[in-house]
Amino acid sequence: MPLAIRIGLVVLGVGMAVYGAASLTGGWLGTPPWWERHDDVEIWVSLRETDGLRAATTPEKVRLDLVTEREGRARVSMLVIAVGLVLVAVGAWPRRRA
Repeated sequence: MPLAIRIGLVVLGVGMAVYGAASLTGGWLGTPPWWERHDDVEIWVSLRETDGLRAATTPEKVRLDLVTEREGRARVSMLVIAVGLVLVAVGAWPRRRA
């Protein structure tokens, strides 16, 4: 394997391992995409008027962005760390000498 590819594998592996560790230890590199799920929810809301002129307003559509925790998110982070370490091992494995 050429040296440039081996160096690239090591750099990519270290980056993946650090990003996975960061997501497990508080997300200090930002929230990874597999950590939270964003759901757009649309609801109809009807509010009462307080001035007494109308009993109720017409219903209005409100869009909410709900952020919920994904199940198994720590497992995905550990998988990212493991894949990163495998890439480091493949890139750092000694070459065969003829």
